[in-house]
Amino acid sequence: MHLELLTNKVFDTGTTDMNSRFRQILLGQLLSHLNYKREKDRSEGFTLIELLVVIVIVGVLSAIALPSFLNQSIKAKQSEAKAYVSSLYRGQYTYYSEKSTFTNNITNLGVGISTATTNYQYASEGDPALLTTRITNKATSRKVGVKSYAGVLVVVKNTANEAVLKHVICNSQDSTYIAGGTPIPNGDLDIVTNEPICPTPGFSSNE
Repeated sequence: MHLELLTNKVFDTGTTDMNSRFRQILLGQLLSHLNYKREKDRSEGFTLIELLVVIVIVGVLSAIALPSFLNQSIKAKQSEAKAYVSSLYRGQYTYYSEKSTFTNNITNLGVGISTATTNYQYASEGDPALLTTRITNKATSRKVGVKSYAGVLVVVKNTANEAVLKHVICNSQDSTYIAGGTPIPNGDLDIVTNEPICPTPGFSSNE
């Protein structure tokens, strides 16, 4: 069997440099002030105003750094989901090349992925009557504020009547789809464009 592979990947955009530059400026001002005070009179302590200035600067730095830290933590969790969904995709691709069908049981894929981790629940799901043409690999978030993901894999025929596998990774746009809540719907195949369709509603292929 000849299989052609087409895939779309989703990557996170980097954070802006503005907060980083602002932190550097504030930190530079703080260090400059401390050095000036030390050189001015090593025997004197800080005045109340100087202590307040230091506290304010440290508070501002913390307020800027905390959201950035939390955002990076969320992205790290979501990176796990995208990596696992990609592994399930490769497993389904191999399985299809051997059996001309997909499987709803991820154990059959032999990719060594657990059905649940601290952050996500994983599954491959599709209509049993349509497993020869489509499957949806799902990563359902177990944490509020962390996106769920779905990898939709479909099979179409090219002009030479050869099987072509197409894949797209979709992410949830809100917290509707979370473990214990609304299940992630299956993706689909657009029979007009022969392209995979993200689960609806609430999923998009754009981060």
